Amino acid sequence: MLGIFLPVLPTVPFLLLALACFARSSERFYNWLLEHAHFGPIVQPYINGCGMSRVSKVKAIALLWGSIILSAFFLIELVWVRILLLVIACAVTFYLLSLPTINSENNESDL
Repeated sequence: MLGIFLPVLPTVPFLLLALACFARSSERFYNWLLEHAHFGPIVQPYINGCGMSRVSKVKAIALLWGSIILSAFFLIELVWVRILLLVIACAVTFYLLSLPTINSENNESDL
């Protein structure tokens, strides 16, 4: 849930971290997250090794860069922090683009 409110990080990495923790601690919570009406469709393709839909990638990258630009150029004064944010954004963008792209004709609200 922190990813929803933090401008630098998208929600999906936190959901995947929660999923990894639940997998090791509680099968019940792991299954709940996978079967959740809103969170399940976001993480299931990634867990299954299918990747992300093109729509999800575009939304994630747009939100990432929007929040990074807002943070780096309007909220942050320190130059080294601005550079760090831009490097992180580039790395996350590269990672998202390197994931396999799945076709989701009926999944327009993936993210």
